[in-house]
Amino acid sequence: MELKDEVAIVTGGGFGIGEAVCLKLAAAGAAVGIADINIKNAERVAGLVTTAGGRALAMKVDVMSSAEIKNMVQQVMDTFGRVDILVNNVGVSPKGPKGEGLRTWLISDEEWDFTMRVNLTSAFYCCREVIPHMMSRKSGKIVLMSSSVGKQGAGGGTAIAPYGASKAGVINLTFTLARELASQNIRVNSVSPGLVEGTMMRASASPESNERAAQKIPLKRFGKPAELAEAIYFLVSPASSYITGEILDCNGGMVMD
Repeated sequence: MELKDEVAIVTGGGFGIGEAVCLKLAAAGAAVGIADINIKNAERVAGLVTTAGGRALAMKVDVMSSAEIKNMVQQVMDTFGRVDILVNNVGVSPKGPKGEGLRTWLISDEEWDFTMRVNLTSAFYCCREVIPHMMSRKSGKIVLMSSSVGKQGAGGGTAIAPYGASKAGVINLTFTLARELASQNIRVNSVSPGLVEGTMMRASASPESNERAAQKIPLKRFGKPAELAEAIYFLVSPASSYITGEILDCNGGMVMD
Protein backbone atom coordinates (compact mmCIF):
# COMPACT_ATOMS: atom_id res chain seq x y z
CA MET A 1 0.00 0.00 0.00
CA GLU A 2 1.77 3.11 -1.25
CA LEU A 3 -0.05 5.51 1.07
CA LYS A 4 0.02 3.38 4.22
CA ASP A 5 -0.06 5.51 7.39
CA GLU A 6 -0.77 8.71 5.43
CA VAL A 7 -3.81 10.91 6.03
CA ALA A 8 -5.77 12.70 3.32
CA ILE A 9 -8.48 15.35 3.27
CA VAL A 10 -10.82 15.39 0.28
CA THR A 11 -13.31 18.22 -0.10
CA GLY A 12 -16.47 17.44 -2.02
CA GLY A 13 -15.74 13.85 -1.12
CA GLY A 14 -19.32 12.61 -0.93
CA PHE A 15 -20.13 12.46 -4.63
CA GLY A 16 -18.75 11.94 -8.12
CA ILE A 17 -15.03 12.59 -8.57
CA GLY A 18 -14.55 13.23 -4.86
CA GLU A 19 -16.08 9.89 -3.93
CA ALA A 20 -13.86 8.09 -6.43
CA VAL A 21 -10.80 9.86 -5.01
CA CYS A 22 -11.69 8.88 -1.43
CA LEU A 23 -12.09 5.23 -2.40
CA LYS A 24 -8.85 5.22 -4.38
CA LEU A 25 -6.77 6.82 -1.62
CA ALA A 26 -8.28 4.54 1.02
CA ALA A 27 -7.54 1.48 -1.12
CA ALA A 28 -3.91 2.64 -1.24
CA GLY A 29 -3.79 2.70 2.57
CA ALA A 30 -4.56 6.32 3.47
CA ALA A 31 -6.97 7.38 6.17
CA VAL A 32 -9.43 9.79 4.58
CA GLY A 33 -11.19 12.85 5.95
CA ILE A 34 -14.28 13.16 3.77
CA ALA A 35 -15.63 16.71 3.72
CA ASP A 36 -18.94 17.52 2.07
CA ILE A 37 -21.77 20.01 2.47
CA ASN A 38 -24.09 16.98 2.49
CA ILE A 39 -23.17 14.97 5.56
CA LYS A 40 -25.25 11.97 4.47
CA ASN A 41 -23.18 11.67 1.30
CA ALA A 42 -19.96 11.97 3.31
CA GLU A 43 -21.17 9.31 5.75
CA ARG A 44 -22.14 7.01 2.89
CA VAL A 45 -18.66 7.21 1.37
CA ALA A 46 -17.06 6.81 4.80
CA GLY A 47 -19.13 3.66 5.22
CA LEU A 48 -17.80 2.28 1.95
CA VAL A 49 -14.25 2.97 3.10
CA THR A 50 -14.65 1.37 6.51
CA THR A 51 -16.50 -1.65 5.11
CA ALA A 52 -13.49 -2.25 2.89
CA GLY A 53 -11.24 -2.14 5.93
CA GLY A 54 -10.07 1.45 5.68
CA ARG A 55 -10.22 4.45 8.00
CA ALA A 56 -12.47 7.43 7.32
CA LEU A 57 -13.95 10.47 9.00
CA ALA A 58 -17.11 12.05 7.59
CA MET A 59 -17.44 15.81 8.10
CA LYS A 60 -20.12 18.35 7.19
CA VAL A 61 -18.21 21.33 5.84
CA ASP A 62 -19.24 24.52 4.09
CA VAL A 63 -16.05 25.37 2.19
CA MET A 64 -17.10 29.01 1.89
CA SER A 65 -16.49 29.38 5.63
CA SER A 66 -12.88 29.78 6.75
CA ALA A 67 -13.99 28.86 10.28
CA GLU A 68 -15.45 25.55 9.08
CA ILE A 69 -12.30 24.81 7.09
CA LYS A 70 -10.20 25.45 10.19
CA ASN A 71 -12.46 23.12 12.17
CA MET A 72 -12.27 20.48 9.41
CA VAL A 73 -8.49 20.36 9.56
CA GLN A 74 -8.53 20.29 13.36
CA GLN A 75 -10.98 17.36 13.35
CA VAL A 76 -8.64 15.41 11.09
CA MET A 77 -5.65 16.27 13.29
CA ASP A 78 -7.53 15.24 16.42
CA THR A 79 -8.65 11.96 14.84
CA PHE A 80 -5.61 10.89 12.83
CA GLY A 81 -2.78 13.07 14.16
CA ARG A 82 -1.48 14.40 10.85
CA VAL A 83 -2.32 15.64 7.36
CA ASP A 84 -0.22 14.41 4.44
CA ILE A 85 -2.53 14.97 1.47
CA LEU A 86 -5.07 17.61 0.52
CA VAL A 87 -7.33 17.14 -2.49
CA ASN A 88 -9.38 20.29 -2.98
CA ASN A 89 -12.03 18.80 -5.24
CA VAL A 90 -15.14 20.86 -4.53
CA GLY A 91 -16.50 23.01 -7.34
CA VAL A 92 -19.65 24.60 -8.73
CA SER A 93 -20.84 26.44 -11.82
CA PRO A 94 -24.01 28.50 -12.26
CA LYS A 95 -26.34 27.11 -14.87
CA GLY A 96 -28.74 28.61 -17.35
CA PRO A 97 -31.81 26.95 -18.89
CA LYS A 98 -31.37 23.17 -19.30
CA GLY A 99 -27.81 23.40 -18.00
CA GLU A 100 -26.61 25.27 -21.07
CA GLY A 101 -24.84 27.95 -19.07
CA LEU A 102 -25.14 31.73 -18.95
CA ARG A 103 -23.67 34.50 -21.05
CA THR A 104 -21.34 36.80 -19.16
CA TRP A 105 -23.67 39.78 -19.25
CA LEU A 106 -26.48 37.76 -17.66
CA ILE A 107 -24.51 36.69 -14.58
CA SER A 108 -25.56 38.24 -11.29
CA ASP A 109 -23.28 39.52 -8.55
CA GLU A 110 -24.43 36.64 -6.36
CA GLU A 111 -23.65 33.98 -8.98
CA TRP A 112 -20.19 35.43 -9.60
CA ASP A 113 -19.34 35.70 -5.91
CA PHE A 114 -20.69 32.24 -5.05
CA THR A 115 -18.70 30.54 -7.81
CA MET A 116 -15.48 32.33 -6.89
CA ARG A 117 -15.86 31.53 -3.20
CA VAL A 118 -16.53 27.84 -3.74
CA ASN A 119 -14.02 27.19 -6.52
CA LEU A 120 -11.12 29.50 -5.69
CA THR A 121 -11.41 31.01 -2.22
CA SER A 122 -12.12 27.61 -0.65
CA ALA A 123 -8.90 26.28 -2.20
CA PHE A 124 -7.02 29.13 -0.55
CA TYR A 125 -8.72 28.47 2.80
CA CYS A 126 -7.90 24.76 2.67
CA CYS A 127 -4.29 25.26 1.65
CA ARG A 128 -3.76 27.94 4.28
CA GLU A 129 -4.94 25.56 7.02
CA VAL A 130 -3.05 22.41 6.01
CA ILE A 131 0.26 23.98 5.00
CA PRO A 132 1.52 24.67 8.57
CA HIS A 133 0.89 21.03 9.50
CA MET A 134 2.73 19.85 6.40
CA MET A 135 5.60 22.26 7.01
CA SER A 136 6.04 20.90 10.52
CA ARG A 137 6.74 17.49 8.95
CA LYS A 138 8.65 18.86 5.93
CA SER A 139 6.38 16.78 3.73
CA GLY A 140 3.04 17.05 1.96
CA LYS A 141 1.09 16.75 -1.26
CA ILE A 142 -1.63 19.11 -2.42
CA VAL A 143 -3.82 18.62 -5.48
CA LEU A 144 -6.19 21.35 -6.61
CA MET A 145 -8.94 20.89 -9.17
CA SER A 146 -8.62 23.20 -12.14
CA SER A 147 -10.37 22.77 -15.50
CA SER A 148 -9.84 22.80 -19.24
CA VAL A 149 -11.97 25.95 -19.23
CA GLY A 150 -9.51 27.59 -16.87
CA LYS A 151 -6.83 27.16 -19.51
CA GLN A 152 -8.60 28.39 -22.60
CA GLY A 153 -12.11 29.62 -21.79
CA ALA A 154 -15.07 28.49 -23.83
CA GLY A 155 -17.70 30.18 -25.94
CA GLY A 156 -21.37 29.58 -26.50
CA GLY A 157 -22.33 30.02 -22.87
CA THR A 158 -21.60 26.37 -22.03
CA ALA A 159 -18.76 27.22 -19.67
CA ILE A 160 -19.54 30.52 -18.08
CA ALA A 161 -17.25 33.34 -17.03
CA PRO A 162 -17.03 32.92 -13.24
CA TYR A 163 -16.31 29.20 -13.56
CA GLY A 164 -13.52 29.72 -16.08
CA ALA A 165 -12.06 32.67 -14.20
CA SER A 166 -12.11 30.80 -10.88
CA LYS A 167 -10.38 27.79 -12.43
CA ALA A 168 -7.75 30.01 -14.04
CA GLY A 169 -7.18 31.37 -10.55
CA VAL A 170 -6.73 27.82 -9.25
CA ILE A 171 -4.04 27.24 -11.89
CA ASN A 172 -2.14 30.36 -10.81
CA LEU A 173 -2.54 29.44 -7.15
CA THR A 174 -1.03 26.04 -7.98
CA PHE A 175 2.03 27.66 -9.57
CA THR A 176 2.49 30.09 -6.69
CA LEU A 177 2.19 27.47 -3.95
CA ALA A 178 4.46 25.04 -5.79
CA ARG A 179 7.21 27.67 -5.84
CA GLU A 180 6.64 28.75 -2.25
CA LEU A 181 6.60 25.24 -0.80
CA ALA A 182 9.21 23.37 -2.82
CA SER A 183 11.87 24.03 -0.19
CA GLN A 184 9.57 22.44 2.40
CA ASN A 185 9.22 19.21 0.37
CA ILE A 186 5.54 19.97 -0.21
CA ARG A 187 4.43 19.31 -3.77
CA VAL A 188 1.48 21.20 -5.25
CA ASN A 189 -0.16 20.15 -8.50
CA SER A 190 -3.50 20.44 -10.23
CA VAL A 191 -5.68 18.14 -12.30
CA SER A 192 -7.50 19.75 -15.20
CA PRO A 193 -10.60 17.73 -16.16
CA GLY A 194 -12.75 18.20 -19.18
CA LEU A 195 -16.30 16.79 -19.21
CA VAL A 196 -16.93 14.02 -16.70
CA GLU A 197 -19.80 11.55 -16.34
CA GLY A 198 -21.99 11.80 -13.27
CA THR A 199 -21.24 15.39 -12.40
CA MET A 200 -24.12 17.73 -11.57
CA MET A 201 -23.32 19.83 -14.63
CA ARG A 202 -23.69 16.93 -17.06
CA ALA A 203 -26.76 15.55 -15.23
CA SER A 204 -28.56 18.88 -15.62
CA ALA A 205 -27.83 19.14 -19.35
CA SER A 206 -30.12 17.69 -21.97
CA PRO A 207 -29.19 14.37 -23.62
CA GLU A 208 -28.82 16.21 -26.92
CA SER A 209 -26.42 18.71 -25.36
CA ASN A 210 -24.37 15.92 -23.80
CA GLU A 211 -24.13 14.08 -27.11
CA ARG A 212 -23.00 17.22 -28.94
CA ALA A 213 -20.41 17.87 -26.25
CA ALA A 214 -19.07 14.31 -26.39
CA GLN A 215 -18.61 14.50 -30.15
CA LYS A 216 -16.31 17.51 -29.74
CA ILE A 217 -13.90 15.47 -27.60
CA PRO A 218 -11.19 13.64 -29.57
CA LEU A 219 -11.85 10.43 -27.61
CA LYS A 220 -15.61 10.91 -28.28
CA ARG A 221 -16.73 10.32 -24.70
CA PHE A 222 -16.85 11.91 -21.28
CA GLY A 223 -14.35 11.00 -18.61
CA LYS A 224 -15.24 8.76 -15.70
CA PRO A 225 -14.80 9.77 -12.05
CA ALA A 226 -12.50 6.79 -11.53
CA GLU A 227 -10.24 8.04 -14.33
CA LEU A 228 -9.90 11.41 -12.63
CA ALA A 229 -9.19 9.62 -9.35
CA GLU A 230 -6.32 7.76 -11.00
CA ALA A 231 -4.80 11.04 -12.20
CA ILE A 232 -5.10 12.55 -8.73
CA TYR A 233 -3.67 9.42 -7.15
CA PHE A 234 -0.64 9.63 -9.42
CA LEU A 235 0.05 13.18 -8.19
CA VAL A 236 0.02 12.14 -4.52
CA SER A 237 1.83 8.83 -5.00
CA PRO A 238 5.59 8.15 -4.89
CA ALA A 239 5.49 7.83 -8.69
CA SER A 240 5.25 11.65 -8.98
CA SER A 241 7.92 12.49 -6.39
CA TYR A 242 9.75 14.83 -8.81
CA ILE A 243 6.64 16.63 -10.07
CA THR A 244 5.39 19.94 -8.69
CA GLY A 245 3.63 22.89 -10.29
CA GLU A 246 2.08 20.63 -12.93
CA ILE A 247 -1.38 21.14 -14.43
CA LEU A 248 -2.24 17.62 -15.51
CA ASP A 249 -4.78 17.45 -18.33
CA CYS A 250 -7.28 14.61 -18.01
CA ASN A 251 -9.83 15.57 -20.65
CA GLY A 252 -9.86 13.11 -23.53
CA GLY A 253 -7.87 15.49 -25.71
CA MET A 254 -10.14 18.55 -25.34
CA VAL A 255 -7.12 20.69 -24.52
CA MET A 256 -3.65 19.77 -25.67
CA ASP A 257 -0.76 21.91 -24.49
